[in-house]
Amino acid sequence: MAKPLLHTGRPKDEDPHIKQYTKNKKEVIEYIVSVNLDELGIDKTMFDELKALFELFDQDRDGVLILAEFEKVLRALGRACITESAQTLAREDSADQEVGGISFNEFLTLNGKQKTANTFTDVLMLTFDMFDHQKTGKIPEMVFRNIVARKFGGDTAEIEEMLGEYRRIHTKSDPQTPAG
Repeated sequence: MAKPLLHTGRPKDEDPHIKQYTKNKKEVIEYIVSVNLDELGIDKTMFDELKALFELFDQDRDGVLILAEFEKVLRALGRACITESAQTLAREDSADQEVGGISFNEFLTLNGKQKTANTFTDVLMLTFDMFDHQKTGKIPEMVFRNIVARKFGGDTAEIEEMLGEYRRIHTKSDPQTPAG
């Protein structure tokens, strides 16, 4: 059987995350689901996809992603992130406030919350927050250029037009706005 990795930041009295047994001489590991999937807005198809993704990165199959594994999952979901933003995101729903590990149920909760964000503004703010690594309320221009270049396929004219419009609007209200 897989030897579980010690997750130092997780509560000592926490319920198990997996059920291990042998069936037909083969080790079977099942993730234990203790969240209400209906309340999270997670249907069977989405659950199967999230489970497959989680299994792909849960290298030791203990039902908890360490921070490095969680970062890889976020990248696979198309979310550019650095360690600090992954840790902040993990801490929102994780019982592990020390290291930022995230259990399968916490992963489901996190993705259910992302899916059921109340408004477009909530989604936009969550997305912006992923790129605002220093939590200053600003995204560096190079980060913005990279994001938009992926969206518009590297159409530099479109990007320059957007930045030009931004500078035109913000130069009037904030003379401290950098030109480049």
